[in-house]
Amino acid sequence: MNNNIQILSQNVRGLGDQFKRRKVFYWLHKSNAGIIFLQETHSSPECEKQWKAEWGGSNMIFAHGQTNARGVCIIIKNNVSIEIHNTIADENGRFLIVDVTINEVRLTLANIYGPNHDDPTFLLRFLS
Repeated sequence: MNNNIQILSQNVRGLGDQFKRRKVFYWLHKSNAGIIFLQETHSSPECEKQWKAEWGGSNMIFAHGQTNARGVCIIIKNNVSIEIHNTIADENGRFLIVDVTINEVRLTLANIYGPNHDDPTFLLRFLS
C-alpha cells in the first residue's frame, strides 16, 4: 500500500470568473495531487456551495477573503482517506489551519497567504 500523498500549492489569482474556475478545477482534477492548497481565491460564503458542486464532492475547506481579494482553500480529493478534527479559518482570508488524520497519521495542514507588505501583527495572529 502506497502512503505517499502529493500536495500542490497554487496562487490562482481569483476564481470568481466561472470559465476560469472550471479551467482551474479541470487542471487540478488532472493533477496527481491528493491535497491542494489554493491562495488568492477571492471566495465568499455565498459562492462556497456552487464551487463545491462544480468541484464534485471532495472536501473543500475555505477561509474567505473578499470577492476581489485574499481567500485560501484546501481541497482534499476523494481518494484520500481523511478525518478532519478541527479547522481554524482566518476571518480575513489569510490562513487556514486544519488538524487531520490521514492514513493513521495525525497532521496539521496550514495554507497561508501572507500580506505583500511588512505586517508583524499578521505573523503574531497566525502563530497564536
